[in-house]
Amino acid sequence: MCTKEQISNLFRNFSIKECKGSSDLYEYLSMKIAEDEEVLTLSSYAQVGQPVPNLLLGAVHYLLLAGKEHHLKRIIVV
Repeated sequence: MCTKEQISNLFRNFSIKECKGSSDLYEYLSMKIAEDEEVLTLSSYAQVGQPVPNLLLGAVHYLLLAGKEHHLKRIIVV
């Protein structure tokens, strides 16, 4: 299990290295998640070796596509 500080760094790096210039939404969300204690705690339960940012953002995307109502749905689902 990673520490919250390590996971925070994963989200910051993901935002800068993977999302910048390709996904404004994921870039923004990843930076916000890096500062959110509750989401970092939730993310700390990912198995070692799992790409935590991809796992969390993919789960959110899946739930929105499956019909969950949230204002992010207007941004993600085209």
